[in-house]
Amino acid sequence: IPSSTEQEDGGDEMTRPAIGDEFGTAKGRLGPRIGHSARGADKTGYEDVMRIPNDVLADLDPDSYRVIGLESCLLKVFTLVIEMRLTEWVARKGIVPDSQNGFRRGMRTHNCSFVLRTVIDAATGEKKKVYAAFVDLKDAFPSTNIASLWAKMYRAGAAGPIFD
Repeated sequence: IPSSTEQEDGGDEMTRPAIGDEFGTAKGRLGPRIGHSARGADKTGYEDVMRIPNDVLADLDPDSYRVIGLESCLLKVFTLVIEMRLTEWVARKGIVPDSQNGFRRGMRTHNCSFVLRTVIDAATGEKKKVYAAFVDLKDAFPSTNIASLWAKMYRAGAAGPIFD
């Protein structure tokens, strides 16, 4: 993977400049954590970040002293913006199938139970057999080969400043 990439798949998820609306959405997702999260060594909390106007966050200079002072909380906000962009990219590319319910906004693992029950009921009604396997991938993420994950994302078209 080159050290600098350009998004060439017709999208702009990883190249468009940050806008205040994205930070507003990210801050909205952090809102419920106010008062329920410990402050970092810099004594900065999410409520401090919430007071920064969204447009100011979008224009923040990464070399600014404020980024250093608010790093732990700002990092969470920027991470949420990146996650929103990656989710948008994955949806546009159709990379994650509808059957993947875990860790997706608006999807629950309960959906899988419902689908399985529906399949069993339909098969029973037609006097057919259903075979199912339940696999527990405990601690799957720590064993993920991160270099391979980056390479697969790049081959799928992930490129641009956010990917870099």
